[in-house]
Amino acid sequence: MQETVSIQCEPFKKNPDGSWSSVQPADIRTARGDIRIPPGMVFLKNRPVWGIDVAAYLDEHCKY
Repeated sequence: MQETVSIQCEPFKKNPDGSWSSVQPADIRTARGDIRIPPGMVFLKNRPVWGIDVAAYLDEHCKY
């Protein structure tokens, strides 16, 4: 079963290599609670962090 996740797009920018970087503080909202993301974190597709593929989520839900 996949966890329900909500991530705002505005705090992230897509990088030329396909990764995503946080450019301001952001929250990943999950059923288990929020995860605070500081600026400067980089997320790669197929590389889950805290069990969440942040880059895949942003690719699917955010314009870039």
